[in-house]
Amino acid sequence: MIAQRIYECIAMMAIGDGFLCAVRPKRHTGLWLNGPAWWQTMWRPVVDRPMLTRALGLVGIGFGYWLASREWRQAERFSPKGIGRQIASNAKAWQESSMPSASAL
Repeated sequence: MIAQRIYECIAMMAIGDGFLCAVRPKRHTGLWLNGPAWWQTMWRPVVDRPMLTRALGLVGIGFGYWLASREWRQAERFSPKGIGRQIASNAKAWQESSMPSASAL
């Protein structure tokens, strides 16, 4: 359960970061220019190419949504509604297996 929460947090951060990159690419990536020279050298190409930053932002949104949707599917198994469906399915299967068939009568 803790791993699912961690994945959900990563998904939220990826979606938020991707949105900021898509909407305001120069401002968002420009915030990362503070630091040592090697750090600035690493971030400069991203800051100078806003369309690349937007594209990477959209990829981040897609990745975050994909990660979150995986967790939603897993969480449905443990939700009250999901457990209720499983109990109803098991009860129906049990009733069908415990009823005598027409050929046995």
